[in-house]
Amino acid sequence: LAIGNEDGNVRIWDVQTGALQKTLSGQHSKWIVRVLAPSPDIVISSSQDPLVVVWNVHLGEPRHILQGSTDTVQDMVQSEDLLFGGARDGAVYVWNLATGQQVHILQDHLNRSVGYVALNPDESLLATALSGGGMGIWDVSSGYH
Repeated sequence: LAIGNEDGNVRIWDVQTGALQKTLSGQHSKWIVRVLAPSPDIVISSSQDPLVVVWNVHLGEPRHILQGSTDTVQDMVQSEDLLFGGARDGAVYVWNLATGQQVHILQDHLNRSVGYVALNPDESLLATALSGGGMGIWDVSSGYH
């Protein structure tokens, strides 16, 4: 179990014993907003700073620090090697998790904060929930709204 905290650290817990296994620290300067744990070896965290960190759990250090967002990445969803991060600045940032490189920015004309992101079952469409109500639907392969 991976949990973020207001101290900017991510803690890994053993759910069987309740024991703290590891603390991932030193990258985030503000509160952790979202944590994904796509595998036992990888944890991804975002915080109120604009960084998204892909952690190597075993080494306890970053594999990649994903940059590009100008504001808090509030929600994240993964599809194979792609990570979609919905940000307060109104964009969805798309990163390649294997390389750590930003590959696309999905942004519409509304520029409203993206609070949540979700993929449909076959991962061909990305839905975004926007502040103030409303949503967007994006074609994942083309990036079109």
